[in-house]
Amino acid sequence: MDLEIPEANHSLIDDEVDGKKNMIGVDYYITVAPTTVLFFTYLMLLFILSTKRSKFRSSFFTLTIAQSVVDIALFLFVQLWQRGRKYGYLEPFFIQHQTGFIPYFSFATTYYLKVVQYLGMFILTFNRFSTFCIRGSHEIVWNTTGIIVLTMLQWALPLLMLLFFAFSSYEISFQLINGQWRSNTHPFYVLWFGIVECIVGVLVLLISLFLNGFSIYQVRRQHSFSDEKAKRSYNLEIRFLLSSFAVFLFLSLDILFNVTQTTFTILHMDTAIKSMGTAWYMLAEFCCLSRPVSLLVTSTALRNEFRDMFCTPCRKAPMMKNLSVSRIEMTPTLF
Repeated sequence: MDLEIPEANHSLIDDEVDGKKNMIGVDYYITVAPTTVLFFTYLMLLFILSTKRSKFRSSFFTLTIAQSVVDIALFLFVQLWQRGRKYGYLEPFFIQHQTGFIPYFSFATTYYLKVVQYLGMFILTFNRFSTFCIRGSHEIVWNTTGIIVLTMLQWALPLLMLLFFAFSSYEISFQLINGQWRSNTHPFYVLWFGIVECIVGVLVLLISLFLNGFSIYQVRRQHSFSDEKAKRSYNLEIRFLLSSFAVFLFLSLDILFNVTQTTFTILHMDTAIKSMGTAWYMLAEFCCLSRPVSLLVTSTALRNEFRDMFCTPCRKAPMMKNLSVSRIEMTPTLF
C-alpha cells in the first residue's frame, strides 16, 4: 500500500482546495539523518560485495546485490518523489504534469516496487531454506544463471497487474489539496492495486514464515561435521539466515500495515487512513534500509571490510607524513 490510499478518497472528505504549500513534517527531520546514513552505508556495502567477489562469493551475497536494486529504487522514489509531492518541493514539475502519463506512473510505481520487494524477500528466504534442506550442494542449485532468471521473473511478473490500465477508462490526475499534490484516482484503481499487493504480501508472508520456521528447526537439531571447515561453513550459513530473517521481520510489519490500510479503504474509514500517512513514509524507508544493518551485525568479514574502508586512509596519513619527514631529513644540503 502507498500514500494513494488516503488521497484516493479525498472527494469523500471535506477538504478545501488551495494553493498553500504543505510544511515539511517533523517525521522528515526525524528520519532524514538516520536514513541518509543507512543509505550511504548500503552503497558502501554494495561496493565491497561487488569489488571483492572472490571473498563474498556465496549465493546469499549475490542475491543481496540483486535485491538491493529494488530497495534503493523504492527508497529514492519515496524520499524524493513521494515526499516531494507531499511537501511541494517538486511543485513546478507537478503543475506541468497534472494529467497524462506522470500521474499513472506515480500511482502505480509504489505498488509495483512493493510487490517486487515482497517477491525478493521470498527468493532470499527460499535460498536460506534450501541451504538447510539441500545441505552441501545448495550453491550448485543457486548458480549465476538461476539467480538471473529468478531476478528477471521477480521484476517481470508484477508488471501483469499494470495491464489493468489497458482495460479501463478511468483517469488519474494530480490535484493540489491542502498544500499536497494528491492523486485524483478512481476508488476502483485503489482497491484493485491495494488488494493485489496485499494478496501477494500475505502469501509471501505465510510461505516465508513456514520456510523460516523449518530452517530454524533444522538449525536447532544436532549435526555432525566431517571437519572443522564444514562446521565453520555451516555456522556462516546460520548467520546469513539471521540476516535474512531480520529483513523478513521488517517487511512483515510493512505487509501487515498495508493490509490494515486496505481494510480501512474497503470500510471507507477515510480519517483513519489519512492518520496512517506519516507512519507509511517512515516504515517504507526503514524497510528499504534494514538490509545493511542486518548484514553488518551478522557478517564479521563484511564488518571488517567496512571498517577498513575508514581505517585504511587514517593509517596511511601518518605513514605518508613520516615518509615525507624522513625524506626531508635525508636530503643533502649545502649548509
